Parts: sequence; structure tokens; C-alpha cells
Amino acid sequence: MLLKTILNRIERHPSFVYGTPEFEGDTLFVPIQARSNASPACSGCGKRGSVYHTARQLRLF
Repeated sequence: MLLKTILNRIERHPSFVYGTPEFEGDTLFVPIQARSNASPACSGCGKRGSVYHTARQLRLF
């Protein structure tokens, strides 16, 4: 089973798509980006908007 399939079953983000996973040492990095056809939703109130806020720096979880 592919890692992307496992992530979609466990950690579902309907408006986002997982990228190609990469290992760097002992750390696994999986990029995530917004779907091209999805309208963004506010994480606070849940209302739909016109654009996602994008950061220039990599965020690690």
C-alpha cells in the first residue's frame, strides 16, 4: 500500500493533496498542497474564501 493512501485514510484533508514523500536522515517529509479546484475554508470559522494563506517558510508538524 502506498504511503499517500495510508495518509488519506488516517489523516484526511479534503481540500488538500499529498505530494511525494522524501526521507532526510531519520525524518520523513510529505509535502501537502491545496487542490486546484477546491475553494479554501477558514480554519477558525469554517467559511469559504477566495484564497489560501501561504507561508514562505516550511512548516514542520
